[in-house]
Amino acid sequence: MAEIRLAYLYARLHWQEDDWNLRATYLTKAKSAVQHLVKLQPQLPETHAALGYYYYYGHRDYDHALQEFRIAQRRLPNDSEIAEAIGLVERRKGIWEDSIANLNRATQLDPLNARFLGILSDTYDGLRRYADEKRVIARERALVGEATDVRLDAAIVTMKETGSTAELRQVLNGIDPKDDSDSTGYTRWIVNMMERKFDQAVTDAQRAQLPKFEAASAIYPRELLCGLAYWSKGDRAAALPFFEKARVAMEPAVAKGTEGPRLRIALAIAYAGLGQKDDAIHQGTLAVDERPIRVDAVAAPLIIGSLARVYTMLGEKEKALDLLEKITVVPFGPSRSYLKLDPCWDELRNDPRFQQLTQ
Repeated sequence: MAEIRLAYLYARLHWQEDDWNLRATYLTKAKSAVQHLVKLQPQLPETHAALGYYYYYGHRDYDHALQEFRIAQRRLPNDSEIAEAIGLVERRKGIWEDSIANLNRATQLDPLNARFLGILSDTYDGLRRYADEKRVIARERALVGEATDVRLDAAIVTMKETGSTAELRQVLNGIDPKDDSDSTGYTRWIVNMMERKFDQAVTDAQRAQLPKFEAASAIYPRELLCGLAYWSKGDRAAALPFFEKARVAMEPAVAKGTEGPRLRIALAIAYAGLGQKDDAIHQGTLAVDERPIRVDAVAAPLIIGSLARVYTMLGEKEKALDLLEKITVVPFGPSRSYLKLDPCWDELRNDPRFQQLTQ
């Protein structure tokens, strides 16, 4: 039925869309398609699957999504997309072994689906199971060849295991910055930062085709990335106008309440760079409260890591370390190599508590 695909499509578009007005439109369309399905054929397993996608992508209601997907799976036990969906929801809920089992099952049911392999690889990465991740990436390479995203993923695993950016730099050097995707542009900035090439980080961010970069930890306007590069370089005077431009760009959307915690935490970082301590802590703690680990085990540790960055910038080292100690022992928190390489933690490096985290 066309309504099944429409419900999925509109819910997914709502999840991915940046423009809030369009997101609201897509959610309304998803709801209409789902309601039509429920009215026509409420017992159809595909109807339950559509409801699952609506709850998941439309409302982040993982409990109801999982309930609907499991009903669908009982009738469609060999449907690879339903196995994937259950694995994704279980991942958000922190049910790690079940999530891995269902994502593996999806790849077994549809071994030629590169998306399934990418999700499984990302899950192993969040669990810091790098040997398993490399095996899945090898399967991706056998399927899609030397695709840029797969090569980048493989190089990132190497960096996390060895603490070396050499392979990642080599892959990035083979990509024209004009062709950067969202994730590639952000990865380029990260590598520049980790190699302490702060001026190059500013240059790459400024010439990017994208006005902002969506990372799991925050949504970064390119001005904010420029400000952070100058901040890490120690040139606070050069950083200030970029932080101010980022603040001006983000405040209206955050004030409307139409964006999620990733933009709110980015605004907190801009406030920290501007020395607006109370505003930075207020927005940062709101972002963490909006997406706690018990609600979203994938996104929450990364947002908490961004709040630790805010506290570090404000000179609140003990509070930053409290948060880092919390997220380095849970899935999807930072790896030891990231802590060692990332200049945002330079102010903490001589602290014994931080050194313990990198051992």
